[in-house]
Amino acid sequence: KEEWIEKIKHLCVDLGYAADMKLYKASPDSYRGNLADVAMVFRLALSGKTTTPDLYEMMKVMGSERVKSRFRAVIS
Repeated sequence: KEEWIEKIKHLCVDLGYAADMKLYKASPDSYRGNLADVAMVFRLALSGKTTTPDLYEMMKVMGSERVKSRFRAVIS
């Protein structure tokens, strides 16, 4: 799980989002948003809901093929 979170943090930085809330709160105008915003996009793409169980655990249960399929559907 920690490795997955680190990858998401790197994605945040690459996309102009703050990797943690402290950075974002210190300078909100410097970022497009924060890690929680990116996670919310993932939640909506995978479940259609804004409130879900732990995102990592949900993806584990869904399996990689279903996760990829849902992301592809959202992108289309």
